[in-house]
Amino acid sequence: MRVLVPALLAAGLLAGCSSDAKIVAGTQQSVVVQFDGKDLTQAMERATAYCGTLGKQASLQGVAEKNNDSIATFSCV
Repeated sequence: MRVLVPALLAAGLLAGCSSDAKIVAGTQQSVVVQFDGKDLTQAMERATAYCGTLGKQASLQGVAEKNNDSIATFSCV
């Protein structure tokens, strides 16, 4: 139940955000965000919101290209 509450809070918080960035995976330790283009700002905002619901901060681990999209991986620390 402890994991479910932050996940539901994150889903609700992120559903209210309007951007092209979307979370494709998330755990207690990390989050992966897909975004269009080279601007990491929206991905960072999504990751910051997600990790924030866990009482943690987002830390960028890397960015990769996949099918004309960018994938950013963040640690929640």
